[in-house]
Parts: sequence; structure tokens; C-alpha cells
Amino acid sequence: PTLVFCESKSSSTRGAMASKSSNAENDAAKVATLTEEVHTLRVKLKDLQRGQQELTEQLVPIERLKSQMRKEKKLKEEAEHQIEVLEMEKRKLNDEVN
Repeated sequence: PTLVFCESKSSSTRGAMASKSSNAENDAAKVATLTEEVHTLRVKLKDLQRGQQELTEQLVPIERLKSQMRKEKKLKEEAEHQIEVLEMEKRKLNDEVN
């Protein structure tokens, strides 16, 4: 008797190959989706960084202004104290004259 080998793909082999193909397509779709999400997140990050830079640039003059206001307040308080001292000296001198 002679053995004859026949190359036929069984239905289970075809199903496995179709499944592999389907998995590859699903994986490719997932990679494409994730790539797009990464791109979107990078764009958002750049926008947020630009916004942060703009706020930082606005904050510097605000901090300078606050510092200037504190200095002016201190000078005003010193001037008011000096006025009080001079008024007391003036009263003292007036009292001595009278």
C-alpha cells in the first residue's frame, strides 16, 4: 500500500489563520488609536505649557507691583510718623514761646 499525503487545510487551521489576521488588525487599530491619543496629549501638554509661561510672564510684573506697593506703604508710614514727631516738636516750641 502506498501512502498519499494530501495538503488540505482543515477548517480549524483556516479559523486559526483568520483569527491571527483579525488579531493583527485589532492590534494595528489599537496602535493607531493609541498613537493618536499620544499626539493629542502632546498637543494639550504644549498648550498648557504655553499657558503656564504666559501666566508666569504676567506674574512677574504683578510681583514687582506688589513689592513697590509694600515699599510705598512703608515710606508712607515713615512719613506719617515723621509728621507726628514734627508736630509734637512744634507744639513743644509753641508752648516754650508762650
